Amino acid sequence: MTDRIRIIKHKAVPQCGSFEVRYPDGRPSQYFYWDDLPSGRLNPQTLDRETALEKAKALARAFVGMKTGPSHGGESWGRHSPRHWGDGACEQSLAALTQRAPVHAGGP
Repeated sequence: MTDRIRIIKHKAVPQCGSFEVRYPDGRPSQYFYWDDLPSGRLNPQTLDRETALEKAKALARAFVGMKTGPSHGGESWGRHSPRHWGDGACEQSLAALTQRAPVHAGGP
């Protein structure tokens, strides 16, 4: 078992697939599905490849930041300080990154 978060690309057919964000602590993986053909995006949560990869990276960075703190650039801990780790603030930040867009029926 590795102690690093991993982003795994799954690609069964050309121009579509998913990015799996696999956590080192055993929690369930998060998936970001993508399809580079707009006609293939039957699910409103399906993204293009670049957007899906950016969201996966942002989630991984948030998880790493939540566990290790700010980078060496002099940033403040803010809501991600160790004293907030037990209050759900970091988990809420991770949830916001994976929140799905609401599905609207009908037109605008």
